[in-house]
Amino acid sequence: MGTAPGQAELRKRLARAVRRERLRLGLTQEETAERAGIATRQLQRIEAAGVNAGLSTLAGLCRAFRVDVVRLFEN
Repeated sequence: MGTAPGQAELRKRLARAVRRERLRLGLTQEETAERAGIATRQLQRIEAAGVNAGLSTLAGLCRAFRVDVVRLFEN
């Protein structure tokens, strides 16, 4: 059994997934932030893997992208 990813790796995975999903939908950072109910600067920090996203932020991103939270942590 492998080891669980650390916080830095999870932030990187989330950053890649958020950018991937945003671009897939053709959204700007501003549009995505508005849909997710977060500040644009917060979204920028998430995409830069510079912050740990809280549960309410993750829920907002899932609503904005219409995806399950598992999709945001896929490789």
